[in-house]
Amino acid sequence: MTQVPLTRRQFAQILLVGGIGLAFVGCKAAPQRVLAPQWWVELHGNGRILMLTSRVEMGQGAHTGLRTLLAEELDVDPRRIEIVQVPSDPRFGMILTGGSYTVAGWQDRMRRAGATARSMLLQAAATRWTVPITELSTFDAEITHRPTGRKIAYNELVDEAAALTPPAAEAVSLKTPETWRYIGRPGRVAHHEEIIAGRAAYGIDKRLPGLCFAVLVRAPVLGAKLARFDDSAALRTPGFIATVAQPGNAWPSTDHVRDAVAVVAEDSWSAQRAREALRVEWTQPSTVTPSPLEALARLCNEPGIVSLERGQIDGGRTIAAEYRQPFLAHVPMEPPNATAHIVDDRIEVWCGNQRQTRLKDAIVRELGFAPEKVVVHSCLIGGSFGRRLEIDYGLEAARLAKSLRRPVQVLWTREDDVQFGLYRSASVHRLRARIDASRRLVSFEHRCAAESVLRQQEPSQIDAAGADWTIATPLVSLLYDVPNIRIEHRAAKPMTPCAWWRGTYWNNVTTAVECFMDEAAQQCGHDPLEFRLRHLHAQPQSFVVNAETRVTFDPKRMRQVLTSLADRAGWRRPPDKDVVRGLACGIYDSPECHAAVITEMTLRDGTPTLLKATVAVDVGTVINPGIVEAQAISGFVMGASAALHERVSLQGGAVEQRSFADYRLLRMNECPSVEVVLVPSDSGICGIGEIVTPAAMAAVSNAASRLLGRRIRTWPILGA
Repeated sequence: MTQVPLTRRQFAQILLVGGIGLAFVGCKAAPQRVLAPQWWVELHGNGRILMLTSRVEMGQGAHTGLRTLLAEELDVDPRRIEIVQVPSDPRFGMILTGGSYTVAGWQDRMRRAGATARSMLLQAAATRWTVPITELSTFDAEITHRPTGRKIAYNELVDEAAALTPPAAEAVSLKTPETWRYIGRPGRVAHHEEIIAGRAAYGIDKRLPGLCFAVLVRAPVLGAKLARFDDSAALRTPGFIATVAQPGNAWPSTDHVRDAVAVVAEDSWSAQRAREALRVEWTQPSTVTPSPLEALARLCNEPGIVSLERGQIDGGRTIAAEYRQPFLAHVPMEPPNATAHIVDDRIEVWCGNQRQTRLKDAIVRELGFAPEKVVVHSCLIGGSFGRRLEIDYGLEAARLAKSLRRPVQVLWTREDDVQFGLYRSASVHRLRARIDASRRLVSFEHRCAAESVLRQQEPSQIDAAGADWTIATPLVSLLYDVPNIRIEHRAAKPMTPCAWWRGTYWNNVTTAVECFMDEAAQQCGHDPLEFRLRHLHAQPQSFVVNAETRVTFDPKRMRQVLTSLADRAGWRRPPDKDVVRGLACGIYDSPECHAAVITEMTLRDGTPTLLKATVAVDVGTVINPGIVEAQAISGFVMGASAALHERVSLQGGAVEQRSFADYRLLRMNECPSVEVVLVPSDSGICGIGEIVTPAAMAAVSNAASRLLGRRIRTWPILGA
């Protein structure tokens, strides 16, 4: 044993610290209470304030919004609140983040939890000081007795407040807008400091002792089965550990995973190099749909399920058009990945995922673990756009961990993500309208055939007639007042793995309808803005989808959005020489929010080029204007990119694109300046994540139609 000489000063310091330690041996500290009127908020005696959330952050600002709502009613600076992501657990209910519903869906619960905790702290202070509660006020985690100026911090009252019975949530008073300190103002965005400093922990950053890394060779075609593989060359790769056959499940099936061979190594680079050396043979499926888009077009020839019908569809001049929309990839910045570890009969999974409960249930169902032995941890997510609503990569990691009996991280490369992911549904739309002598629409028909995500993911929600309410919802939510109308759809059976994509089916439907309205305006010789304003409903609407689903629409709000947009973009002034404009608008039910977009384009070397975009949104009460503006810009860029460049195509059942080299995105030098107009509204809190993208896709397409002198009816514009 090595002896280390000590100075007298060091010896004295050890005695001092050791003496203190000895003095407390056997003394058990009294447990501190925690003030937690609901599970999602905790105030501790040491000053920590925690917001526990089951909703994940993927760049959309959800954590910032939730924290701001809580901070407003608790009356503390939002930066004081620590955010804790909870794992899958029955205590926290079903965990699902999606549809731009996080902030809108949790607004009341967050505000009332903060108000309840603040009320209990005020009651504790009034009791301690023996003063009327009406003489007390709060500011930034401190209570003041106004007549005497006495102050006390929240954390000093936690024990007493925690001993009180919380008032009923509906009994607490919420702040009125004129007293808000944080809602509606720019503020620090949650996690930004960690992201900028490189400390933010995403799923791909997860590390465990003994962790190994795996990449998979997946079946190139749906339904293909592993025949054999030769790993003799892979074995010679430095760092190689093993190859493991991973049987998939049947296609189509809920939470489908393909047959695959996992290549496992000590690090991700070695795993990828070994995968390149692997030789795999597959047995091909007996049938492959050669062209899903053509299959949808044929399906569109047949009558669909009628979602809305009124009046008679006859008389007048006819305008007709067919629009074909391709599959689209999500391509988030952080490709899918997941880490799994099994100890005895317990499994833990770490990944950026929006449906922890669904992943947990799939692990229980497919791998045989007891529900109480499965824990799914969600990490910060480097982008989703719908991709991380799917759980395939988490299930792959869990399966492989069970085979290896050691912690493993499954990584998807960008090539994996493009070729073996799930895609925005392709769709075909046939629209026809009749126009009377005053050049007003008197009838409107829309038949849509789309591959149904619901048939793949939630088949029980397809009704007996075959209707898919997620497709029907945007179809029946027609913004325009037409006396005679017929809306029908065909929810196609699965041909290609599909998933929700930003805007769900609103992006398919809004693009088709807004391009058609532009065509109708052009054929009628009307200004596109005035044509839309002329046809907007005059009174608020409640669009009926089915017995459980309705969509509200306030045309006054849309009218305000359109006129505000036109004023800011200078719509009524002629554009510059060789410049054209495109316009589109739309709603999204998260709940009802409104957006409209104007783009300016010109030709450069014969190529349509974006010059400028103006976006107007009404998302009700704005919590953080910076986040709303960022999401509006993001939504425009994604919609413009999809309209101009993006398409997933299949050949012999296999995806042809491999990476950003041939799955083209909008690049920085192509991106125009984007100005955002926040239209004031008192319509409650709505979501911002989905609304702009569909309108952007249509506005860019309408501008390109004018620029090129032909109507855009297939996409992408630069590849059609």
